Amino acid sequence: MSERQWKSVRNAKLTPEQKQRVREGIDWAQANRDEITRIAAAQAAELDALESALRSLKAARQRKGLSLGEVAARSGIDKANLSRLENDPHPNPTWSTLSRLAAAIGVRLDIIVRDAA
Repeated sequence: MSERQWKSVRNAKLTPEQKQRVREGIDWAQANRDEITRIAAAQAAELDALESALRSLKAARQRKGLSLGEVAARSGIDKANLSRLENDPHPNPTWSTLSRLAAAIGVRLDIIVRDAA
C-alpha cells in the first residue's frame, strides 16, 4: 500500500478493524495487479467486439433503409430496446439478441477466431 493510500485510510472515519480490512484489500489488489489488468483487458476486448458488431448491424439496417420500427416488428425486440442497443455506450446483448437482430435486418453474423494480440 502506498503512503498516500494508507494516509487516506488512516484519516477515514473507520474502526480499526475496518481500516485493517481496507488495508488488506488494497494489499491484495496490489499483489494481484497483473491478473486484474489481464482480466480487465480481456473484458475490454469483449466489449469492443460487441460494440463493433452493433455498429455493423446499425450500419446494415440504415444501408437497407430499415427503420427501428420495422426491425422491431421483424425481430420481436421492442423498439426502445433496439434503440438502446444501437446507442448505449456499453451494451451487453446476448448472442440470441444479436442473431435475432441480424436476421431481422437480413444479414448474417460470423464469429472470427484470431490469435490474441
